[in-house]
Amino acid sequence: MSSNPTITLFATANRPELWMKFYGHVSRNDTPLELVFVGNVAPEFDLPSNFRFIYSTVKPSQCSHIALINSKGRYMINVSDDYTFNDNAFDKMLDECKKDERNIVSPLLLSHTGEKIPQGFWEEKGPILPASSFASQALWHKIGDIDKRFIGVFWDIDMAMAAWASDAKIVICEKATLYERNARGLKGRLCCIGADRNFLYSCWHETGNPETGGFLPKRKDAVQKFTWTNDILEVSQGTLNNRWT
Repeated sequence: MSSNPTITLFATANRPELWMKFYGHVSRNDTPLELVFVGNVAPEFDLPSNFRFIYSTVKPSQCSHIALINSKGRYMINVSDDYTFNDNAFDKMLDECKKDERNIVSPLLLSHTGEKIPQGFWEEKGPILPASSFASQALWHKIGDIDKRFIGVFWDIDMAMAAWASDAKIVICEKATLYERNARGLKGRLCCIGADRNFLYSCWHETGNPETGGFLPKRKDAVQKFTWTNDILEVSQGTLNNRWT
């Protein structure tokens, strides 16, 4: 790995006991990487030079925003500290992304038994969406920002939908695999799944309910962006929920 990263892996993360295992398996790539994790539990050990942790007590989506802003790689991908990728997954996604940097590349999502998991929005009624979004830094910034009304999850799906609505394609890289997490993998963000799902639906569905209305080709309203203030690490913005559990 190098101090001049080509790819940044950024995350909201609060389980330091998982980090070195995660670091070990993502290190099995030839491309220089950096990791940027933001969360409310600091590690009690030294991190490698290309692994940056930023302590923050704000809600998970705001931690993701902070991690995104602090990412230096030319290419970036949102991850979780309990994700499991195959060897050279980031090399493979980089190769795919370079074919057309207007697009988002996703790893192939697999179950624990190795079966493919559908990646279509609303049971295949909408576009294919990424299990994790690998894209150029330029595309990440072109898409816009995380909506501060999200508490912890689904902001990445919202941003992928915005890219799709602007004619970007979501490309599945079948040589890069990401294994599905079990329920425990969502520790710390279970409290906000329902609220964030409902907000996502309200942005991209006529009725806010995918069972009763039509899918929208464009977001209903503008993203409400986080504001970079002196207390960005300490005070949650937007939907005020600091809870991680």
